[in-house]
Amino acid sequence: MSGLPTRFAIMSDGVELVEWAELPAGAVLPPDAEGAGERMVPLAARGYRHPALDGRVVVRLVPADRIEGEDLAAGFLGLEGFGEPETVALGPRTALGFPEWVLAYHPEDGHHALAVVPELERIARRARSKPKAALTAFQELAARLASSAPHLLPTFYERVAREFLAVENLPYAAQMFTRARTAEAEHGLPIDEERLDAVFLEFTLAGALQVKTLSSYATGLAGRVPADEALRRFSRLCVRRTAGGVPPSARMATDLRRLAKAAGVDAKAVEHDHLAEMLDLPATAHAVGGWWKAHRRALISLARERPEVCGRLLNLFPEDVEHDGELPALWLGILEESGATVALCEPDGVPEAARPEDGSVGWLKRFHEFVVKTRQDARLSALYPLVERMADRLKAELAATGEGLPAFQQVDLLDLLLALGVPVADPPRGHSLRLKDWAEAPEQRDLLALTADDRFRVSLHRGIGRSNTGHGARVFQQLIAAPGGRPVLTDWMAKTARETVRPSLLRLAGPLERLERLPGEVLALAAEEVREVVATDLARILARNLRGGLLDELGWPAWEEALARLGGRPSRLRVTDAWPHLIVANRSQARVIGAEGTVLVHGLRVPAEDVLDRPRFHYVDGELLVAWSSRQRNGEWLGYWHTSADRWQPMSGAVGDGARMPWDQDGFYNLRLPGGGRTTGAGVLRPGDTALPGAGRVIGDGASYWVPRTADGGSAWHAYDPVSGETGRRSMPAFFTEATRGLPEGSTFESGILLPAVSEAAGPGGAPVGGTDGWRVVRLPDGSYRGEDRAGNTVTTRGSLPPAGVVFLPGDDRPRALVRDSFQLELVDPDGVVTVSTRTDGLAGRVTALLPPVQYWHAMRPRDPRGSAALRRIDGETAAALIKAVREGEEPADAVRALIPELAHESLIKEVGVVVRTAANRRQTLDRIGRKLKSAALPPQPVEKIEGPDDAAIQRALDGIGEGGGHGGDRPVLFTLIEHMRRARAGRYSGEQCETHLDGIRLPYTPLRMDLLLSRHAAIAYRAVSALTPPEDRAVLGELLKAFGELGMTGDAETRSRWRLLRLRMDQTEAWKQKKSRRRALLPLEGGAFLAFVDYAHVAGDVEFPVLFHDPEGRFEVPSAYRTVSSEPLTAPEDGSSSGALPAEAAVRGPVPWFPEAAEEFARLTGTTLTTAKLIIAGLPGTDREERNFLPAGTRTALKVKVVEAAVARDGLRGLDEAFRCALVGALLPADPARLWTGGPDPAAAAELWNARFERRMAIPEELAAEAAEALRLGRADEVLPVLFDPASAPELSRDLKWTVRGDRAVPESPNEKGFVSSVLVEVVAAAAWLAHRLPAGDPLRARLPAALAAVRDRLANPGLLLGLDRYVDLTAFRRAAGAPTEVRDGYERYGAVIMATADDLPFPAVRTALLDEGGQDPYLPLLREDGVSADLEAALRLVRDERFAALLADPGDPAAGERDADGTWWPQDPSRSVPGPVAEAAEKYGLSPDAAAVYLMLLAMPDPTDRNTARWTGWKPARLKATRAELAATDLVVEARRARASRSLFLPGAWNALRAPHLPQEEWKLPLYDPAADAALKASHGVIVPFEPVADLYLRAWRRIVEGDVPRFADLEARRGRR
Repeated sequence: MSGLPTRFAIMSDGVELVEWAELPAGAVLPPDAEGAGERMVPLAARGYRHPALDGRVVVRLVPADRIEGEDLAAGFLGLEGFGEPETVALGPRTALGFPEWVLAYHPEDGHHALAVVPELERIARRARSKPKAALTAFQELAARLASSAPHLLPTFYERVAREFLAVENLPYAAQMFTRARTAEAEHGLPIDEERLDAVFLEFTLAGALQVKTLSSYATGLAGRVPADEALRRFSRLCVRRTAGGVPPSARMATDLRRLAKAAGVDAKAVEHDHLAEMLDLPATAHAVGGWWKAHRRALISLARERPEVCGRLLNLFPEDVEHDGELPALWLGILEESGATVALCEPDGVPEAARPEDGSVGWLKRFHEFVVKTRQDARLSALYPLVERMADRLKAELAATGEGLPAFQQVDLLDLLLALGVPVADPPRGHSLRLKDWAEAPEQRDLLALTADDRFRVSLHRGIGRSNTGHGARVFQQLIAAPGGRPVLTDWMAKTARETVRPSLLRLAGPLERLERLPGEVLALAAEEVREVVATDLARILARNLRGGLLDELGWPAWEEALARLGGRPSRLRVTDAWPHLIVANRSQARVIGAEGTVLVHGLRVPAEDVLDRPRFHYVDGELLVAWSSRQRNGEWLGYWHTSADRWQPMSGAVGDGARMPWDQDGFYNLRLPGGGRTTGAGVLRPGDTALPGAGRVIGDGASYWVPRTADGGSAWHAYDPVSGETGRRSMPAFFTEATRGLPEGSTFESGILLPAVSEAAGPGGAPVGGTDGWRVVRLPDGSYRGEDRAGNTVTTRGSLPPAGVVFLPGDDRPRALVRDSFQLELVDPDGVVTVSTRTDGLAGRVTALLPPVQYWHAMRPRDPRGSAALRRIDGETAAALIKAVREGEEPADAVRALIPELAHESLIKEVGVVVRTAANRRQTLDRIGRKLKSAALPPQPVEKIEGPDDAAIQRALDGIGEGGGHGGDRPVLFTLIEHMRRARAGRYSGEQCETHLDGIRLPYTPLRMDLLLSRHAAIAYRAVSALTPPEDRAVLGELLKAFGELGMTGDAETRSRWRLLRLRMDQTEAWKQKKSRRRALLPLEGGAFLAFVDYAHVAGDVEFPVLFHDPEGRFEVPSAYRTVSSEPLTAPEDGSSSGALPAEAAVRGPVPWFPEAAEEFARLTGTTLTTAKLIIAGLPGTDREERNFLPAGTRTALKVKVVEAAVARDGLRGLDEAFRCALVGALLPADPARLWTGGPDPAAAAELWNARFERRMAIPEELAAEAAEALRLGRADEVLPVLFDPASAPELSRDLKWTVRGDRAVPESPNEKGFVSSVLVEVVAAAAWLAHRLPAGDPLRARLPAALAAVRDRLANPGLLLGLDRYVDLTAFRRAAGAPTEVRDGYERYGAVIMATADDLPFPAVRTALLDEGGQDPYLPLLREDGVSADLEAALRLVRDERFAALLADPGDPAAGERDADGTWWPQDPSRSVPGPVAEAAEKYGLSPDAAAVYLMLLAMPDPTDRNTARWTGWKPARLKATRAELAATDLVVEARRARASRSLFLPGAWNALRAPHLPQEEWKLPLYDPAADAALKASHGVIVPFEPVADLYLRAWRRIVEGDVPRFADLEARRGRR
């Protein structure tokens, strides 16, 4: 009984249930449970008897609707049902599966199914842990079934899908379900519609079906059952699917209508009934927007007919599953057109069922949430007329409750409600208004009602502030224009200006940047306040900041020496606590340092085969412990004490905890004990220990210790005995308990630290008292924090962060506070001003090295006491002089040395210089704000709108000749840049000169590079006047050319001489790093000159810019901050005229018509295909697009090209660089532009350019080139095929190269010289075989193939020829297999004919062909094979010497029977002409007509017997072919089915190999026929499966197999047994 189906239970005495085996996944509910829905079905207990069970009863729990099938399945095992089934529960819905379905309906195959079950269940056990491996194993098992019993596949795949469902792997479940349906089609299996309905419902409810699968089910139904039945089944499935919780899809509507139309019923009535059911189902609310759009009209008409539907629509808001923001407008339109909104305005006039459940107020709240949730732009103008009609009803409902509507963020809605007098609640905390939505609307409300309500003033201010992002110009423009907006904007502007000036340089940056972003018109609203900001005394602020102190005034020599030796990158360092010492290490060295200096330097010693992974360090009593996770031992911890560094020992305990100090936090973890050893708070570590205690946090004074432990839901200090390891009562050091003494009532102790002091001397980090260092923090009642050290030095900070410590700087005895927030560390001076802000991991803010952990600052010492004292005394006059010097171009460090001569330490000088540079930059910002304020005219003028096409439109118009990188947006960014250049040229920026462009006028980013576009002016002009260019694209390109002309970039020589194209470089200064937003900018110069920095790139440590330089005086003097790399004039237009000439001519004559003769002439002159020539003459339209059908229909019609041929030509042209493509198109412009309209473009000039790069080739028929490109995967079939057809003219087959071994491979001595190489050999052999199969005998092109083969053999005879493989080989493994080399030379070894370079261990092998035997073989070649498969090169070498291959390429002569076709050709693939004998034998053997026998032989031997090829080879008409296929399908010689990419309906029985494209899928039976190179053809990059011998010989071999009994058949199923 090992094959007993699952889900059986055994009853010992017919009454008591012993066990249930393998219930389906999911809960089993009581039979009377409510809400089970479509997902659950009644489960019945069914009893069975069997003679072998001695009266015991088998009970099976099965779905009640499947009892008949289950009885049949159980009967296969000899079980006989008895009694009446009784419903006992509700369980998940499942259809009769595998193997039960097989046992019930195909009992003759029951033994096959049961034999498979154990292996299936073994694989299923891996489905959760190794799903991919399980999927592969399932597919292998399915392949065995397909070759032996394919009719079992659908239920088998469904069973596999259920196994994946059980482990919640929906993608694999869906894949297997789809394979089940594919198997039905591929093997032509009969379908049980009821069972198929059941499995579709089961899997769709499980969420395992894709929408396209459901749509294909509808299509399949229409082809299998009557139309009315198909409609009924599909509609029922859709409703049951949604009832089960699966949202409907958009395709369902289309499929439903199509089926209704086919059934000839009233489609509207069907849709109404369907929607009436669907609207009651909760899952419908989650339908995609496409479903609602598809049913929009039906929903409106249904609601008009049935009032209750109006109520349902008002109570329902769909979920925006697609997040496209379109649903609110769609939904409101449905409600309005259906009349459902009447219930919101006049509810008494409609039935109760038509009203919303929560009234008009509730509906408006829900609808607003719906809009906000689904749209980035929360403004919905269609809502406002409805709100006006609802106003009276809203007031009435709100009056009854005494409430108000929420303070919506939607400005228009809120202003409308206030204007209508509808009560609105107070705004919540943090409320902000979405002014951007209001400003970008077509029309704006005046905001009088909103601004008149003081409750919303703060909300408006907050909304204005959030609009100041650099993209809020329209918000400010509309606020200035709005009667209610201007006063509130003025109020906000004055408040913002007053809050801008800060005493800290660091804190001044953000407010100044925000102020600078504002338009001048906005600044002018509060002119006085802004002038006060501009007049800020930055020298006073700089002086105050320098007096406040810099962290670089302190240093720790041992720490800085460690960083210098170990490298200063935080990611490479590991810092570990060993108080009072610190361990600093990298992967090669560890250093122990303290206040006294470096106490230990140790080079780490790790076994040679191991890696120092996750290192841990401890320093105990002068000995260093090094531990690491050993990769050699699979993560086991190893370690050693440095005094026994060669003795690696396994480490145990809490090794991984360690005492590492992260860069974003501080913490003490261990202290040394008076008697020796160190306590970690979780144990004691002593020298020599290999069992490590856990890492804790311990404090103490050297006599008493405390550790944190969890208490009362939090952490609290407890007494701790480090010797015994026992934790005592909850207590704290007296230093902590006395922290609030003498402080205001309500003060609370927050945190603290207490450690044994290193010495009694005071340091920069405070002063010890009584042998201890300590720090405590108290929170005061006003929310501020007070920090205090052991000596009573205190600091107070305000805000959310407490002080982390105290710092004393030379020249001032007042303490400064250190404040820490994760990685950020700030120094606050005694007056509360932040003077330093840096990162603890050193990523920003400091000139010198990384900072040590804060608690180790006792080791810091003044770097330059005299210099620090000078900083404490610095005055405003000196600070002003420093700023002035830097602004005048002096290096900051030089200015500091000159003006503060007391400073001697170089690091400190540099740091002061950075601060001075910051102040100078702030002064520049203030100056720019001042200039902007000065230039702002009052009354304010409207913000200038940039006119011009958007970037996306320009990129579309330039497709094929423009910039391929990046994607243009829907804003005119390029024309914004052009407008800035226009303004600069007109002198509008003349007062805004600055040192570098980093302080200039910011230019927006666009992927469209001005300098590159100018170089392509001719191509753009050609495209702009072509009739093949869409009108909208012509308009865009015309605007672009006009802009170039207005700027003087494309005019006459005199005008263009005012422009130059430069490449400039500058150092990556601190300003460069800080001013990222201005890296593309315009730099105004004196005399109206300016530089436009349009892009940048990092080059050799510098930054390089392409720059457009305009200078009316022609001096072109580059500012000193830049270095000139190149300088050249703008390219002159090829036609010698201005950019406006061609568009102006087109305005008079109209667009240039299409001249087909120009394309014909280009093709004649170059040898390209006519389609390629047409695309070039047309201006390369759409060649950057990815779609196969990339040409607009009108363009394709005008050019008279086919989709496939155009795609092949496009793919070849895309391989050309953009500059060459543009040059080609530009060359088409005749010298006289007017000639374009009369004589057309100049194909000779373009052909000359083409032929200069490509040698002229033989023209190839387009259809043949297109097919070759598809079959051979050749991007440039028009290059490869001419080589074959004209080998004497092609250097690839006529020129021998000289070879050498260079580096890791064999290469030609002249790398750029064309000649015979391995890729040519592989491509030529594959193409020749394909052409011999594709072209008929007698075709003139086919007759050229033997000459190509002869040329290949001639090239292979070159004694110096080396042909390289296209993959590298492990040299060590090859040597091991090959043994001693035949020859050793400098740089390579030779093994027989195989050359192995020795420059590295992974060379690319090469073959010296002169050393191969006559068959192209060598004993060492098989060692180069990958997975036992021949390399492309090996297969090609073997084939090219094979006489059967030569015979294939040769002319087969006249047909053995029949005649040649009228054109003198014939197809050997027609067996009735090439092998009439086997055709007659087949007809006699199987009782077939000659036609059917011929088709059968094609199926047996040909790799591609598609319907199209069969018609091509035989020349038969469709009726004859149809009759022949029908005759053959009626026999058991073939299977009639539908298989993907097969392009035929008849197949041989047996296994099927779905080969990947470009290969056609094949029957496994005939793959061996394509030896000797079938393996290579299957693997080759350009491989094809075609005959590699004469077709007649192939037919004879295939028929011989049939005669000898090797016929195509289904195999015997082999069941694999698992281990016992």
